[in-house]
Amino acid sequence: MVWQEQRLAQTHVVSKDSAIAGIARPHADEGDDDDDDDDDNSDNELPGAYAMNLTRVQETPQDSTNDAVEWDPTEPISSADEHRRARPRGSRAFNADEESVDDSPNYIDANVEVNNTITRRRWPLLLAVALIWLGAFGAIVGVLMSGGGGKIEPADVDSQPEDDRDAVLTRDECYLPSDIIDSDPFLQCKCGHQIVLTNSKVEAIYNDLRGIYSEQLEDDMTFVSCDMENIALAWAALNSFTAKEAGETVSATNTENRFFLSLLYASWGGDEWRNTENWLRDGVTECDWYGVGCDDDGKITSLSLPGNNLQGELGTHFGLLEDLKALDLRFNDLSGSIPSEALSRLTHLEDLSLGVNFLTGTFPTSYVPSSNLKKFSIFGNFISGKIPSLSGWSNLVELNLNRTNLSGSIPNEWGSLSRLEILDMEIMRYLNGKLPPSFGTWTSLKMLNLNHTAVSGTIPESIGNLVTLETLKAGYSLLSGSIPSSVGNLTNLVTFDVEQGDLSGTIPSELARCTGLKVFNVRNNEKMTGTLPVELEELEDLESLDIWLTGINGTVPSGICDHGHGKEVVTTNIESPGCACCKLSSNGADLVPP
Repeated sequence: MVWQEQRLAQTHVVSKDSAIAGIARPHADEGDDDDDDDDDNSDNELPGAYAMNLTRVQETPQDSTNDAVEWDPTEPISSADEHRRARPRGSRAFNADEESVDDSPNYIDANVEVNNTITRRRWPLLLAVALIWLGAFGAIVGVLMSGGGGKIEPADVDSQPEDDRDAVLTRDECYLPSDIIDSDPFLQCKCGHQIVLTNSKVEAIYNDLRGIYSEQLEDDMTFVSCDMENIALAWAALNSFTAKEAGETVSATNTENRFFLSLLYASWGGDEWRNTENWLRDGVTECDWYGVGCDDDGKITSLSLPGNNLQGELGTHFGLLEDLKALDLRFNDLSGSIPSEALSRLTHLEDLSLGVNFLTGTFPTSYVPSSNLKKFSIFGNFISGKIPSLSGWSNLVELNLNRTNLSGSIPNEWGSLSRLEILDMEIMRYLNGKLPPSFGTWTSLKMLNLNHTAVSGTIPESIGNLVTLETLKAGYSLLSGSIPSSVGNLTNLVTFDVEQGDLSGTIPSELARCTGLKVFNVRNNEKMTGTLPVELEELEDLESLDIWLTGINGTVPSGICDHGHGKEVVTTNIESPGCACCKLSSNGADLVPP
């Protein structure tokens, strides 16, 4: 059996780009120029699932050009153009120059004459349309009659030339039922037919598989139905039979893997994927399908399909791949909730990445991962509800909840996450409260991102326990108080960024012990005072020291520019003409000294 990996391209199946182009408003009528200004801003919106990397094309009135308009994903969505209007037509003439209506008898007579001329010229067109309909009806009757009284006969593939024989089995176009009996079930259902597999051996394999996986299948599913589960099961049975007939060695693991993967293909709109290399292709092991990884025993251990235009519900079928260690489905159009029961089946899972989809519902709190789970990333989804306590997640290394709608404060129970290295909670609009008392137990933490949140309170003195910390970002938060002197213990610190907070007090001289520090940013913390510690001259790797719009005054230590190039100090109150690396600002306008 020969397949092409490309999706079916019929006139009734359109791409996103063509769909966008097709949602342009119609041309305005001639002489309707005064309505153009009103309609220029009226256009149809696309569903939010298409908001990534698309442009919306508007069709402009005649004698105009088409402009591509960048689509802002935050723009409100409208399902219809409420401003589209057409001028009513009648026997009254509209004078575009004088903006008046001409009701003169001369005009009315002329209009009637024009209408009579149009009527005389219309009948040949009507006759041609009628003949076309009659021809189409005759063709349909001929096809039905050629079927032998309604009996569908398989196509005589062997009697066709080689090129034509391949064409019968491609997914590039649809065929009559008689042409695709015993062929790819995906193709049969794509063409709008039921599944017809006449080979008894294929049916026997089908029944065996159905008995094994009865829990994953609908009870009322029939052999001919085009349900997603049945398509996948029929394809797996046909593929197993075809492979054995070709002399291939097909193990039970191969058949199981291909059934599970074909089920995911059907569930996630496989015909629309950007890359389907080797998927559902005869003669190619499933371990060579795009995005599929296997171990030496042929077990599927990874499925990586980021940015591949997966669509539909996330569902539970991925939980059938019980040997998975890594599942990466980022940047797709998957929807629905995250199913705890499916995750619980993946006892070997180490890395789960579901970022930037359209997932909704609450956090899967009933899911308790095995000790293998290291990374859990669901950023950029619409997951809501209370921030979970994550009891039993003690081996977690990376947690990314960035841009989700989870609410509340960081639970004190997170102190058990002693192996946590990356915690990203940026732009969590409903994250609030103080840092938990257990904050200092994250002794393995390397990156903490609390930018654009409502986290409040002071920076705990226990921050000095986070000796592996490299990046601290809490800009545009509500953190207040002074920077604790224990920050000097963070000898691995590279970035300290608390821009536009509510910090006060002075910059501690102990900061100079952070010898790897490159960026120190406390811009727009107006309550900060004091002078720049002279010890900062010891920071040889410092590239940016941003104290713009703070109350820090005095002079810039003369040796702060001695180490390397590319450093700049941004300030409002400090004037240091001898500072070669200083970038002075006054009232927001940058003044670079000579």
